[in-house]
Amino acid sequence: MNNEYPPVPELNPEENLRADNELAALNLEMRYGAKVHIEGDTPPEIVQQFLANVAAFEQGHRKGEKTTVYQKIGAPPFAPPDTLEAATLPGELQRVQQLLEAGGFVVIRPDELPDDVFYEFIVTEIFPHETDAFLPPGMIVFLDYDEFHPNEELLIGQITEFFLISLLKLDQPFPEELLSEHCRNEHDPISRDAALASIHAFRDRFQSFVPVAFGLEKLLQLPNGTWQTFGICWEGTPKDGGDKQRHEGLGVMQFGFEEGQWLVQGVQMPGFEF
Repeated sequence: MNNEYPPVPELNPEENLRADNELAALNLEMRYGAKVHIEGDTPPEIVQQFLANVAAFEQGHRKGEKTTVYQKIGAPPFAPPDTLEAATLPGELQRVQQLLEAGGFVVIRPDELPDDVFYEFIVTEIFPHETDAFLPPGMIVFLDYDEFHPNEELLIGQITEFFLISLLKLDQPFPEELLSEHCRNEHDPISRDAALASIHAFRDRFQSFVPVAFGLEKLLQLPNGTWQTFGICWEGTPKDGGDKQRHEGLGVMQFGFEEGQWLVQGVQMPGFEF
């Protein structure tokens, strides 16, 4: 019986590096759950550097080390907003944006935002903003002005429209997460469960709905609450075989800001309320 085995061919340097990369990728998946797909035609030297960057990022992320954007870009000197004049503001704004971009940060600016407001936003809110102490080379972090200063009127209008569309859309469950825990009818506080019961009872009475028209009116933000008024027209076919109903006119939706989000507390509109 011949117990001799054929010799194992030696790997050349490139093949050795590719094998090391495969082991490094497997190690990343086992230690951090990071699945890395390696294209066969990618130079192994580039893959090796990429895997090293991923490993460094995962290690830093696990440690939870944090810093500020300002420290991350090297703590450069900058002019306080109240010392800038109209002639020097554009140049200083461009300079701090370039410093941010060189450090891997892009600040998204609304088109209508004036230079002085945007500059003050960068140095007073973006610079002290917390970020990971380690970011992989080449990674870009996008920071959106609208996320720091959301357009409440736009957001409440969108929620109002979505609520009404969902109310009249019988082929899908009503999104209960839109409702506050602190609901009320025209006169008294009611529970969230009571509000949901009114919604489900209303939807159960109809075989179908047709939203005819909708338009936002005024947003009222007062010390004692927030209300969005709207115009609406809708038609509904009752399940009991009665005549088709048509309702149109003005409505109002009450909102509460709870745990960082706007939630619906009450609705009054032609043909429905809770």
